Amino acid sequence: MLEKLQQKQRLLPAFYINMLQDIWLSNLSCSAEDTMSCTQAKIDFLVTQMKEAGSIRAKKMFGEYGIYCDEKIVALVCDDQLFVKPTQAGEEFIGEVVEGFPYPKAKPYFLVPEKKWEDKNWLAELIRLTAAELPARKKKF
Repeated sequence: MLEKLQQKQRLLPAFYINMLQDIWLSNLSCSAEDTMSCTQAKIDFLVTQMKEAGSIRAKKMFGEYGIYCDEKIVALVCDDQLFVKPTQAGEEFIGEVVEGFPYPKAKPYFLVPEKKWEDKNWLAELIRLTAAELPARKKKF
């Protein structure tokens, strides 16, 4: 696997090669129980809880999920944890922010405790505020 990544290095930017190598190497040291991705039921629950924020959808990415609000990626769900993109409005809304890293070498995101997932009004407002502050998605040609 590592050799294949090195062969494709000519085609992919170094950033992606390093990220893929880190993910591959980190999975070598994990048992099957350690590498838990989210269940579809949990993703469906989060999408339902956030639906008042706008047009919400989830997309599977690298075995985990990205959460989109009005076509802007606002959160990641990795290893059964919800990571929301950091924004000034989100930080003010949350108050005492706890940051976490959704994957190795990622920038810090706001880590939303699972007990807050139950409060759909709170969660939808956080997602709405986050989406409002993020730039519009660039169109691909």
